[in-house]
Amino acid sequence: MLSQKQLEANRRNLRKAGHLTEEGRARLREAARRNRPWEHTTGPRTAEGLARSSKNALKHGRDTNEAREFRERALRFLRLNRRFVEGLLLCQSQDEREATMRLLREEADWIALQLERQLGEPSGSE
Repeated sequence: MLSQKQLEANRRNLRKAGHLTEEGRARLREAARRNRPWEHTTGPRTAEGLARSSKNALKHGRDTNEAREFRERALRFLRLNRRFVEGLLLCQSQDEREATMRLLREEADWIALQLERQLGEPSGSE
């Protein structure tokens, strides 16, 4: 949405430039077809430009790096949990069960922390 300041600047620029005539528009179209500027664009090259353009399609928080990491770790936690349960059924060794439990606790703690941050309230350590 345009601010009032931007709208006023646009109107001033329009008055300066005036309206394009049909002939002027035809010249611009022909120049664009001839020069094909879309084939020569390079996109951002600096680290700052690349970082800024990486956010171009971001419409909401679903695709942020943090949200992506959360989904990946939650999925990893669920897979570890499944492996642990399956391992119990297959009689894993005590060391393997303890290592898997340690991983499960770490992932569960991280997921709980992220949920607390997103919900704005502590979820407790149940």
